[in-house]
Amino acid sequence: MPPPAKKKRKTAAGSVPVGPRRSTRSQKPALSIEVIGKVASFVNYDDGDLLNICLAVGRKESAVVRYTCLRNNMRYLEHCLKQFVGYNLKGSRMKANTSCWMEVNTDWRKLCTKERTEDDGLSTPRYQNEEGELISRTDPLILFNNPAVAIEFEVVDVLKHLVEEIGVDINAYKWVGYRFRERCHLLYLSYCLCSQNDVSKSFEYIVSREDVDVCATQTRGEGSNMVWQSSLLTDRISFASFEAFVRHRSFDPNRDSEIGGFVSLPLHHAITGIVVWAADSRATSIAMDKVEVLLKVGADPKLATQDYPSPLEYTRSVLRGEGEQSRKGKLCKALVSMLEQYTD
Repeated sequence: MPPPAKKKRKTAAGSVPVGPRRSTRSQKPALSIEVIGKVASFVNYDDGDLLNICLAVGRKESAVVRYTCLRNNMRYLEHCLKQFVGYNLKGSRMKANTSCWMEVNTDWRKLCTKERTEDDGLSTPRYQNEEGELISRTDPLILFNNPAVAIEFEVVDVLKHLVEEIGVDINAYKWVGYRFRERCHLLYLSYCLCSQNDVSKSFEYIVSREDVDVCATQTRGEGSNMVWQSSLLTDRISFASFEAFVRHRSFDPNRDSEIGGFVSLPLHHAITGIVVWAADSRATSIAMDKVEVLLKVGADPKLATQDYPSPLEYTRSVLRGEGEQSRKGKLCKALVSMLEQYTD
């Protein structure tokens, strides 16, 4: 026997039925995009959950998720540093992640303080413990109070703020980065990050400062200036950057330096790069231009050292040994002509 039919409730004309009513999904209160962003700040960044959330909410809303997730989120920077020191994140990606965080947290400058720049823990992100193990610190404050780390990740705005506002000494051998364990001069560190097609912005900034000593040694104490030595023999930096470097007021074109146990001058180094190392016409042309720049800033072609004759005599001796018809001989002949123009 079928169950009795339910009676329909009678309502007056124009009135709305009263009683229990099921709500549909569209009628349930929706989570705000800001709340979703807050939830996203606690997800596991390695599992792709954050990316999936952004894809789910759409392009427009994902910008809100990104902002809400990164705002005041120091845990994100700490996570990125842990990934970097664990070799799971490249330096270029670390740079992009840090810059993205700074775009959201425009008040990042408050994290930079004089006291923190003098903190040994922040100035030495990598150290050896008593057992000889290499330990890497991942405190995100390192990013904003260690100029060496700012250079490594190419966060030039942080470097500028530390030097110009906090008062960091750009010539101090104080800070250690993640890449080098020694306390190197900041100019040398920025130079090491340059490549032929990508000159470090940190290097350009440091060279542009009048108070930097471009002839400083790589590490504290006696030693060589690897920047001008390397830049004369390689194209790690652009010619424009090289010219800015040798035209700096602290650069002395007649200051000798010991290289491999022999004392030589920048001109010796530049000429050697032409007669020995220049492998093609383009490299030779750039090397010749470097010699001419050195001469223009005051390099003396007749100045000798205890181990080398003057650059002019050195080039003449190579010319005599090679002969004027060989490729090196022709280069030496052109060099001799150039050097003679700058003799008294």
